Amino acid sequence: MRLRIYDEEINVVIDALDFYSRIWIGQYRNILFESRGLKKCGQLEKSEDEIVSRLMLLRRILLPGLEGYGFSGSYGIFSDERDIRAGIAYDLQQEIRNKRAYFEYPQGGYTVDFHDPLPCDDDPCPFPRAYCRTEDGKTALYVDAVDRQVQIILDSLYVQKAFVAGRFCELFSFFTDDRPALSIVDEIEEIYSKIPDRDCVMIRSVQIDSVIDSIKSQLDYDDAA
Repeated sequence: MRLRIYDEEINVVIDALDFYSRIWIGQYRNILFESRGLKKCGQLEKSEDEIVSRLMLLRRILLPGLEGYGFSGSYGIFSDERDIRAGIAYDLQQEIRNKRAYFEYPQGGYTVDFHDPLPCDDDPCPFPRAYCRTEDGKTALYVDAVDRQVQIILDSLYVQKAFVAGRFCELFSFFTDDRPALSIVDEIEEIYSKIPDRDCVMIRSVQIDSVIDSIKSQLDYDDAA
């Protein structure tokens, strides 16, 4: 099907796909990095050691191949040891950000957005194709995607929504149903819930909800057509 992603929705989708793929490959450090935009940094730093120790225990259960690597360790996005869903999400992210970048800045640039997409060899889906056009003075991006790719986009948005809200148990339910692992996640959520939010959290949540509703409405329309 063809999805329409409009204006600021594009950034929301790119960020969600990026976060989702990083969790799959074990880049749990990214959780703390992104938290700095959601939580009061002073209080977050006070709880950082507790959170890191539990995230390392969690990674040891979910990604035992990373045992012995530090908190910054992870599988590469092209590793055959990571979950295939990371590759699907990464290919979507590459195509979306690349087409948007060249549409808005046709002269090119130096950031990763302008790099030619390098597909993951094991991605079972057709490589997604996107194009942009101007609608009401803003960028509208259209991406052709199969059902599994659309579901990955939605799952990444649900994961991002749970993360922004501090619902770690909900977040990691997309990555595991292992009870010992989820008991550790419950501890992380309890620690995290005591750290005050920044004012932007509600705005971020509303933005994500809006994108989810937009995509689901397109799916409903496609089913009805």
